[in-house]
Amino acid sequence: MNEASIISGLLFFVTLISMIMVIFMKESSSENPNSTISSAPFWVNIIWVVVTYLPFKIRKIIYSFVLILLTILFGYLFVSTL
Repeated sequence: MNEASIISGLLFFVTLISMIMVIFMKESSSENPNSTISSAPFWVNIIWVVVTYLPFKIRKIIYSFVLILLTILFGYLFVSTL
């Protein structure tokens, strides 16, 4: 087992756990819809603000879709580096 396999396996399990957490995520009333990420590039802040104005169910679908794609990618990398 080499370093690439260990890192891709770790990333796979982190995204898998994150996906499970997003599936069971509940809507929070304390969210600030105008917040930005201070250390992120300008285009990331624009995407972040646009996504925070979307309804909760749409946001949850977007988060789930992105995490599913990342989980598949890291899972493939993990299996291919074994």
